[in-house]
Amino acid sequence: MDRELRIPFILSEVSLELIRLMLDRDVERRPTIEQVLAHPWFDDLPSPEEALIAESAVQASFPLQAN
Repeated sequence: MDRELRIPFILSEVSLELIRLMLDRDVERRPTIEQVLAHPWFDDLPSPEEALIAESAVQASFPLQAN
């Protein structure tokens, strides 16, 4: 808690901003879960329904093989 946050350089600026907001030590400034979920980082994510459809398509492409 007393050290500077070190984040891999592969993360986008918008994701870094969200992480920094969520890790704010000042509870009064730290966002609520509603504010976190409203952050622009979530804008480009698929909806839960879209994610399930994509997961089903991947699973269908790689069926489990019986031993």
